[in-house]
Amino acid sequence: AFKSVTILGLSGFMYLTLALAAEEPVLACVAAGVIAANRREQDRTVLLGILENAMPIVNVVFFMLAGCTLEVGKLMETMWAAVTLFMIRLGANYLGATAGASIGGLPKEQHNISWMAYVTQAGVSLGLTNEMATAFPTWGPSFASLLISVIVLNQLVGPALFKEAIVRVGEAGRGSTATARNRERLAGLKSEEDRVDNHAEAP
Repeated sequence: AFKSVTILGLSGFMYLTLALAAEEPVLACVAAGVIAANRREQDRTVLLGILENAMPIVNVVFFMLAGCTLEVGKLMETMWAAVTLFMIRLGANYLGATAGASIGGLPKEQHNISWMAYVTQAGVSLGLTNEMATAFPTWGPSFASLLISVIVLNQLVGPALFKEAIVRVGEAGRGSTATARNRERLAGLKSEEDRVDNHAEAP
């Protein structure tokens, strides 16, 4: 619990500090996560466990904020544009992923499947959209409503496509095993820390 509060507190402090300094807090937090998770495998396991516990609370606040910025009236006016952008993005994903799979040497049966994994978007996209709406008060909110509409469409369709891609490549059902393995490793690290602490406190 202490580590979770510490990490969330440091993340919030870094975000607010960079926002007040007119920097890019979202990208800075992404970079900080990359650095923290790739120092040691032990650090990655602990960090993933902490973030997994904190994710439900963070998601509630984050998506509620995104919903508050969505202007339903303007959304209905620009629905045709949102659907058009959504279809263009799907096509671009298909072409790019298919070409990348071919160049990267993936099995041929995966060439027409890999694009399905790249449709879903939310976190950073919503964060940058909200920042844009704040930075450009004249046209930002209207444009942000359009972008959020596209993101919502991607979020509705993306998970189903992602699941279908996982099933087709034969990876379905392995996530629970990986999660259980991570929990076991995290429990082992906690036991080791407790053992070290008890040894240090012993007379």
